[in-house]
Amino acid sequence: MVSSLRFSIPTSLAKIYSQMIVLDVETTNCNPEFDRITELAALCIGSDGVDFSMDEYVQLPDDIEIDPEVEKITGLTREFLAMKGLPESEVARRFALMLRISGPILFVIHNAQFDLSFLRNMFNRYGYFFPQKYGVIDTLTVFKDRFPYPHKLSDAILYYKIDNVENTHQAMDDVMALCAVFSEMNLEKDDLADYVNLFGYHPKYGYIGEKIPGIVYSPQDFNSPIRLPDIIKIRDL
Repeated sequence: MVSSLRFSIPTSLAKIYSQMIVLDVETTNCNPEFDRITELAALCIGSDGVDFSMDEYVQLPDDIEIDPEVEKITGLTREFLAMKGLPESEVARRFALMLRISGPILFVIHNAQFDLSFLRNMFNRYGYFFPQKYGVIDTLTVFKDRFPYPHKLSDAILYYKIDNVENTHQAMDDVMALCAVFSEMNLEKDDLADYVNLFGYHPKYGYIGEKIPGIVYSPQDFNSPIRLPDIIKIRDL
């Protein structure tokens, strides 16, 4: 099914990026410093559709617990991960291999600061690195500029009236949903290139994890009449 998809990189971005990786992670809880990834799913999309994909469960160290509320949402238990998952080192290796692509990569992630913080910490544990040339579009930041609160992926699915996907909190399902949402965002307005490497965050609560090099961070109100990229331009004048 995945290999037959025909998602593609928006024209305005295909001039810059040779591949687009749409990804999602499930985790034991919300702190990237102490918690761990339990599932990692990603699609690598080229000019002709999906080139390759991965969807792996991750075994947990003995000292890492899954938050009970998170377990209810994802359905992932320690016992399931021990039986179906791979060692974290192997999942990190496979994802690192996925990133060995010639040319710049564009990541598309909903709430990118969260996912990238976990992924970077996983890479750090095993000596892997993100490619030097990559960009990130945080669809959460885009969605906040286009629609009033709330802004979960499930809200974007409803907003764009997408019938054949669901935000199940199973990583590959959510990646498929995000691909559909991203396609609708591009059809709605041709301005996604303005959001590359721009993360909006709640003015009161800030963002989790450490700042990611190359990313511009800015507080973002839920119902601002001005797009965040334009606010940044005005601020820089």
